[in-house]
Order: sequence, then C-alpha cells, then structure tokens
Amino acid sequence: MPTINPPLTKSCFTNGADLNECLIQYFAGTLDYFTDLSRLWLPPALLHPSNTLWGLLDSELMYEAIDKLSYLHRAIITQEYRPSEETQAYINDCYVLTSSNLQLDDWQSNELRLAIYSLSEIVLDLL
Repeated sequence: MPTINPPLTKSCFTNGADLNECLIQYFAGTLDYFTDLSRLWLPPALLHPSNTLWGLLDSELMYEAIDKLSYLHRAIITQEYRPSEETQAYINDCYVLTSSNLQLDDWQSNELRLAIYSLSEIVLDLL
C-alpha cells in the first residue's frame, strides 16, 4: 500500500513590522549599510536582534522579491515608501479600471495591505 504524505504547511512567517523596517531602509538606499563593524562576524539573526529579517535581506533579494509582485502592487509599495506623482497617476488609472465601491484612499490602503502580504510570502519563499 502506498504511503500518503501529509500536506505541507508553512511553519514560519514574516514579521510585518520587520519587513516594514527593511522596506524603509531599502527605499532609502541603506538596507546594505552596516556601520558597526565589530558586530560583522555575528550570525545574521544577531546583527539586529529586534528584527528577524535584518542580515537575511539585502537590496538584491528585496529587488528580486518586489519584482515578483504585480505591477499594481509594486506601484502601491513604491508609492508608500517613495511617493511620486507618476506612481500615483498609475495607481489612479488602475483604480478607475476597477469596479470598487471604495474611495480611492480606502482602496489604495486595502491594496497596500494585500501587496505587503504578497511581498512577505515572496520574501519567505526566497529565504
């Protein structure tokens, strides 16, 4: 009789606050900066003990993760962390094409939540 394998379930998650802090640093261009060289030899988890992603994510991996998002979710995240009129115009165009009953700000907030969730799943898969 063949063995049936139980379904795989994820046993870990990405901390949203930690991902937010890494996104702030990424869009500021400082995610790869490391100022305390005396701690450089430590394992990644101890580089920034209060952030579970610090030392695991770098700009290249963050770029790869963001690049896997839909165009809309990339724009939504970019607008949140590095606002521009061009990005907002794209988001506005996407909003017009939806049949949402929400106001633009509410719709954009909802899409940001979905984009961050999608990004956290992608980051988890890449790590």
